[in-house]
Amino acid sequence: MNKKTFLKEQRPNNAVPKRCSILVVAIGTDAVHMAGIKLVAMLWAAEISAELAIARATTADQSQFNFVVTVRHEASTTVKVASTQPGADESDIPTTGLVSHIQQELRELESSKPRQPSLLRQPSHPEVERKSNVQVLLASRGSKKSNKYQIINDAQEQWSSKMDAAKDAPILAVETRDDVLDLVQQTRLSDAESWRKAVQSVQLNDRQYVQQMREMLVSWRTKWTEGDGMREACIFNFRTQYCIYYDLGL
Repeated sequence: MNKKTFLKEQRPNNAVPKRCSILVVAIGTDAVHMAGIKLVAMLWAAEISAELAIARATTADQSQFNFVVTVRHEASTTVKVASTQPGADESDIPTTGLVSHIQQELRELESSKPRQPSLLRQPSHPEVERKSNVQVLLASRGSKKSNKYQIINDAQEQWSSKMDAAKDAPILAVETRDDVLDLVQQTRLSDAESWRKAVQSVQLNDRQYVQQMREMLVSWRTKWTEGDGMREACIFNFRTQYCIYYDLGL
């Protein structure tokens, strides 16, 4: 065995830089595609990097991701989750628990990575490992003793419920450039000047289209203020598969 082969075989799979943490595979009907979009938005909201694949050509090299989440059909309450590590098992995970499951898997993956020995002097007290994505900030005034673990559990449950409700958020599918969506994401419906700047920043032949996007978002905002809609919305570029979150309440 030569030196190059030895080094290649000794390098663990999780040491290879990944393109993204999660690949969401939603191949099939338009309803399946939309279910995949909602899952990606839910993962993004939890600050988990994710990409969407709606064609088999985009799923060819799954080794560029840590995990693959597969949507079977639009009515399913579970998704298939599989690690891209060789020999890893697949799991059926309820959609409502997907974020917490992925967060735990990513934490375990991170802890399994080999660490370089430090030449610096180690602190005398052990480092406390962060077990969750919740940071508790207690008031300094003398309040009754709080159960930190219960606070973390309640926070995670309420956020999971919030993300579950966000699956029903309206989605505006558009045909434009991704940089136009980035401009739209910087706007606020309550700030007409922000929209004026966005419209002036795009090409002349795109300005009317951006105005139409604004009109649709305004109509959704009206429904929300009247108690007949949601504050969250998604704008999806069906040409590039790029989607953004938009807050109708701002």
